[in-house]
Amino acid sequence: MPASTERQLGGSFRVECRAAADLPDDALQKLDAVLQGFVDSIPAGLFYPARSGDAAVLPPAPGDERRYRGRVFSAERLTPGAFRVLNGMLASFHTMTAPLATAAAYLNDGPVNLLRVRAPYPTAPTALPFEVEIAEPAEGVAPPASVRVEFVTPPPAEERETFLPPFATWNRLVWGGYPVDDDPPGESGVGATETHFLTPRVLEHAIESYRADARCFDLIVNLATAWSARHQIRAVYVE
Repeated sequence: MPASTERQLGGSFRVECRAAADLPDDALQKLDAVLQGFVDSIPAGLFYPARSGDAAVLPPAPGDERRYRGRVFSAERLTPGAFRVLNGMLASFHTMTAPLATAAAYLNDGPVNLLRVRAPYPTAPTALPFEVEIAEPAEGVAPPASVRVEFVTPPPAEERETFLPPFATWNRLVWGGYPVDDDPPGESGVGATETHFLTPRVLEHAIESYRADARCFDLIVNLATAWSARHQIRAVYVE
């Protein structure tokens, strides 16, 4: 299944954020959730065909405990567009939670801040082993949506819970990562969601409302592609 022909990155990545002022506990937890959500999205398969290895929390310098948060992780075949998504996630935090003085992501300790690199959104593979149907969004500023993944045969009952967490991670990426049209970075998000198996073969992620570029659903196709290596999928529907 050929992947996108986009340039891909590999090696050791470092992501660091420093707030403009000391942050309260809830803001620090939100910033940790943004960074961890991005790191978790890689092994989950949302940026397929990227693969990740070790990941760790970067400790703050003495006196910087309430301003600094960072992560280091290794990955291969990661599209630069992933950092466009992360930049939007951090922009949302900056606007909605607390100002950030600096935010940067580096590959192999190089000089280029990947958050500032102009890159297209990540794309889904160009050839897929299953059908994909993505309908036009319903009318309205923040319409509802439903994502359904239909398996050829039911995944084992004891494994079904493992298919649910990646959708919560997808929610985190869409919070800020996929602004519509010419909206500023960070201006996207999802409302309440519920993820469950409708039947033993059909997994649904029901979205009460969302405002995001439709390309955010390419990450769902990536996720299904990663899953299809061990559990054959018949189709992915977004409506």
